[in-house]
Amino acid sequence: MSARAPLFAADKARRALDVAERVRTAAAAALANEPGPPESLGRHGGTALVTEALARAGRAGSADVRAALEQALVFAPDRLSLYGGAAGLLVAIEAIDPERTSLRGPREKLRAALAAALRDAPPGRLDAIATYDLISGPPGLAIALARSAREPVEAFAPFARAFAETVENALAGAQEPVNLGVSHGIAGVLAALNLALPGERALARRYAELLLRCSHEVRGARRWDALWRPDRRPSARLAWCYQTAGIAAVLADRARLDGDAALGALAADAFAAVLDDADADPALWDFALCHGRGGVASLAWRFAGDARLLRHAERLAREILEAFDERAPFGYRAAVPSAERYEDRAEFLDGALGVAQFLIDAATAQERRWLPVFGLVPD
Repeated sequence: MSARAPLFAADKARRALDVAERVRTAAAAALANEPGPPESLGRHGGTALVTEALARAGRAGSADVRAALEQALVFAPDRLSLYGGAAGLLVAIEAIDPERTSLRGPREKLRAALAAALRDAPPGRLDAIATYDLISGPPGLAIALARSAREPVEAFAPFARAFAETVENALAGAQEPVNLGVSHGIAGVLAALNLALPGERALARRYAELLLRCSHEVRGARRWDALWRPDRRPSARLAWCYQTAGIAAVLADRARLDGDAALGALAADAFAAVLDDADADPALWDFALCHGRGGVASLAWRFAGDARLLRHAERLAREILEAFDERAPFGYRAAVPSAERYEDRAEFLDGALGVAQFLIDAATAQERRWLPVFGLVPD
C-alpha cells in the first residue's frame, strides 16, 4: 500500500481537528450522565478511540485518554460482539495501547472469554445472521483475538471452512439467499480471514471466488448487491457495510496479502466505478463510517496509489468538513430527514464519533488503528 498524505492541509487540517475536539467534548459530556452499558464500542469505547487519536494529534493529553478508557472498561459476559461487546473493547484497548504497557489483566480476561466463545461457536447458518456475521458472530471474535494475541487464530479455520461449504451448497442448490455484506455477510468472513488467518490463502481464495461468483458486471466493472440475486442489477449504493465499496476494500486487502495484482485491480476498478456512477444518489447517504461519506472516504483513501480513488477521498473529506453544524448537539445532522437516529449522536460506527475519527485521520494521516472494527488490515 502506498504511503498516505493528509487529505487536508494547513487551515482545513486545523479546522478538522477543531471539529473532532468539539464532537469528543460533546460526547464525553453526554455520556457522563447517560445510563446504560458502557462497554459498547459505539459510545464509551468510541470516545476512547477518538480521544487517543486526538492525543496523537496533540489535541488531548494522556490523562484524557485514561479517563475515557476507564469509562469503557466494563466487561459483560453476555456481550461478546465486535460492536457493542467484549471483542470491540479488546480491539479498542489494543488500538489505544499497542505497546501493551497496561491492562494486562483485562486483556487476558477478555481473550479468555472470546477464545471460549469461538471454540464453542455453532456452525454458521445462512438463515441466522448472528451465527456468522462480522458485527456479532465468530469473525468479529477472531479479529479481536488476532489483534490482541498478534498471532493467527487457528480456531477460526474450522468454522470458516465449514461455512464456505454451506455457502457453496446454497449457491449450487438455490437454497437460502446468500448475504454478501461486510458487516453481516460472507465478505465479513473473508475480512476475518485476512486479519486472523492471513496465511490461509486457499481458504481465503474460496471466499474471494464466492464473492466474485456473486457479482454482476456493470459497464465493465464488478458490482455487488446486498444479497445474491442473479437477475437483479445492483445499485451504485455507497457504504462500507453493504455492497460494492466495502466488498472491494476487503478483496483489496486479500490482494495485498497474496500479492495478487489482478484481484487488486479488479477491486479498485469496482470501487471507482460506483463512485463515478451518475446514478448514485448522494442525498440518500449520510456522513457516518458505517453507511456514509466518512466510511467510503476511509476506504477510498486505502487505495492511496490510485488517483481516481484519492480524488474521491479528498472530495468526500471536504463535504464532511463543510457539513459540520454548530447548532447540532454533536455537530452532524442526518443527511436524510427521516434518519434522525444517525449521525447526530455519540456513536462510533454510525454516529458523530466516527465522523470525528475520520476528520482526525484526514488531518494527520496517522496510523488508523481502528480499522479492524471495519474488518480491514490496519495501515
